[in-house]
Amino acid sequence: MDEILLHISQRLEALQVLLSSTLSSSRSHLQEWARQIAPCVARLKEIFASCVHQLGDTAAAFRENASTIFARTWNNASPIMAELQERLWLILQWLKEVIAQFWDMISQRSRLPSLPSSVSPPKIPDTVLQNGLFRALKANETPFKDIMSQRSLGFAIGCVVGLTLGLNWRHKSLYSPVFMKAISISSAKGIEGVSMVDDSPSPVILEADQVLIEVVASSIDPVDLAICTGYGRAVRRLLGVSEQSLVLGRDCAGVVVEVGRGVAWVARGDEVWLAVPPWRTGAMSELVVAREQQVALKPKMLNFEAAATVPYAALVAWDAAVTQGGLSPQSASGKRILVRDAGSAVGCVLVQLCKLWGAHVTAVVSARGKEVARQIGASEVLVASIDLDMEIRSRPRYDIVFNTVGSSLNVLCHRAVDPDGKVICTAPAAIPADSYGFIFGSLYALWARLKYFLQGHDLMIKPWSPVNQGRTILEQIRKLVESGQLQPVVDRVFSAADAELAFQHASSSTAVGKTVVHFRSQAKWHIPGWQPGKHTVSPYRPSVAMLSRSEQKSLLNRVFAP
Repeated sequence: MDEILLHISQRLEALQVLLSSTLSSSRSHLQEWARQIAPCVARLKEIFASCVHQLGDTAAAFRENASTIFARTWNNASPIMAELQERLWLILQWLKEVIAQFWDMISQRSRLPSLPSSVSPPKIPDTVLQNGLFRALKANETPFKDIMSQRSLGFAIGCVVGLTLGLNWRHKSLYSPVFMKAISISSAKGIEGVSMVDDSPSPVILEADQVLIEVVASSIDPVDLAICTGYGRAVRRLLGVSEQSLVLGRDCAGVVVEVGRGVAWVARGDEVWLAVPPWRTGAMSELVVAREQQVALKPKMLNFEAAATVPYAALVAWDAAVTQGGLSPQSASGKRILVRDAGSAVGCVLVQLCKLWGAHVTAVVSARGKEVARQIGASEVLVASIDLDMEIRSRPRYDIVFNTVGSSLNVLCHRAVDPDGKVICTAPAAIPADSYGFIFGSLYALWARLKYFLQGHDLMIKPWSPVNQGRTILEQIRKLVESGQLQPVVDRVFSAADAELAFQHASSSTAVGKTVVHFRSQAKWHIPGWQPGKHTVSPYRPSVAMLSRSEQKSLLNRVFAP
């Protein structure tokens, strides 16, 4: 009992030391950040004061210019207004004579005589004389001219305003909206909200570096399952991405339909694959628009269903192995590497890359993925079981442990890694802002926008930079696929109408590799000799979607024959 209490006290002391060091480190970081931001705040104040001063000068100059222009316009219009006033006065004098003679005719009950050149003023009844207009006509009063001047000016201004509005009026063009099929989610309640819709607005090219692609097949990634429960909604809200009927799908393969005027890498009719970052609307639809740097040519060896399983998983795996792990053909040779859940899409790519570069790879898979792990070249295969942790700890420690499951396995992964080794997690990183309420979410949004304004980087989309600039990496992946060194793993292929079943299968513990959603047959784009049933998927077991060496050689001879 004393020993237990001693251990507990030691643990508490260690925890206290850890907390105190963490608090001191946080305090120093906050002080450093405050010192760094102080010049920025001062600079902002100077900029704001300068802007206010410039706005005041601009407003004063505008007032002076406006008064000068108005005075000049009034001076130029005065002669015209005077001439117009004289003409109106002559017309009114003539009307005065006509009314006087007409009144005499009525009073004398005589016929209308010819108008004389000069007539005497008519005798108008007192009721009519009370009218201000006739009073002004009779007395030839000066205020009448002032009244007519004002009314004439108002009439002229009204004509000018009306003419200007008429010339600048533009009717909004009415067009029939174009809709497409897409797999979307209407609420963040899980995969129960996944469905196929027929009225999703079709995307269009808005910028010079964008590409419009007709999607033939798309695959389901674990980050799509996380998006179904609200993952990344804070980032999408900050960046103005609509959450209503959010389209899923992180990668796809298809055919280029149209390109922007600044696109030079791909052309219409090219078969391509691409990956979409999680903060953007997805690619699981009939049409998708992406930037040129996210699109690369599809390997000629693969059909669209197999190609749709690679891009996003390959980019994540490449970033984990090369950028974070520092692996390469020169540095990976002889290293011991453990891949937890090697049956996932990222795990399959990691196993093949590390094995290709000469490392000893131990793959942990489910019973259903055991055969797949052997096919893709794992040096050692362990089936997940209750005694798995004990079995891993009984072996020599690993230089790098790739955790493709999530933070729940971080403790077990650290037990298996060498003290000088690394544990690299490839699962979608948790975003605390997704769970903030309205008040804290608003404060976080304000802080994020201020940080973006001061530091000038892409907020929280930095972790997905390999996806934003994926063309270079996808080109290297394409070469590995075409040389037979990297093989996509396809689990099941579903039609778009069975999207709910596809997501249920992808979220199950029996899924291996990628689950594909197929939109429509593109047989005219397939390479002659390709057999989808043979090389894509079996309905009962996952398959490695790759041609054999002899089939590759024969196919290349047919494709590149003169």
